[in-house]
Amino acid sequence: MNDIQNFAETKDHSQGFAEASWLLASDVDSESFIFRRFNRLSARNILYLQCELLALEERLEKFDRVVDRNIDTSLQEFARKWERLLAQSNEGEPRAVNMIAAVRELRVKLREYHETLKLQSERVAMHPPERRALEATRNWLEQPLPVLGGRSRHFLEDETDLVSLKVPAEADFLSKRLRACWPGQVMGSPASHRVLF
Repeated sequence: MNDIQNFAETKDHSQGFAEASWLLASDVDSESFIFRRFNRLSARNILYLQCELLALEERLEKFDRVVDRNIDTSLQEFARKWERLLAQSNEGEPRAVNMIAAVRELRVKLREYHETLKLQSERVAMHPPERRALEATRNWLEQPLPVLGGRSRHFLEDETDLVSLKVPAEADFLSKRLRACWPGQVMGSPASHRVLF
């Protein structure tokens, strides 16, 4: 990871979110791209989407039960022929209108639900930040005065709810040991801010 502490000496930018975003963007290794996962909110969102689909499922099943118990042949025709259902809906037949509305809502909600599940699956596979990168980013954002205020000031506190956008490199044992012994050692000129290990 870049030597974040050295960044403070060369910064030439605004304060607050502009300063925080400058820090994240200045790390050429992208190890400081650490953000909240929002695990609870993600789960809650999926639960809400699931509830909407459960309600739609119930509406469709209710329609099926009405068809099964009814001797009205036009209603039974709705259940068998899509074209007939669509034509009756276009003519304003209330049951057909409601059924078409439910089908169209189902398509939208089901797509949203499946896309959300897929995104959540990808997000779950993402890695937490490395301890070194997290501590360096925390220190920079907090010293000497907090860069961010309000709720944003504490977004790095819950380590179980953080994700790093950088894919971790498979480091060998020697590299890890050297990094632990000499954190922040840079190679080349000071302006490069490149970490040796």
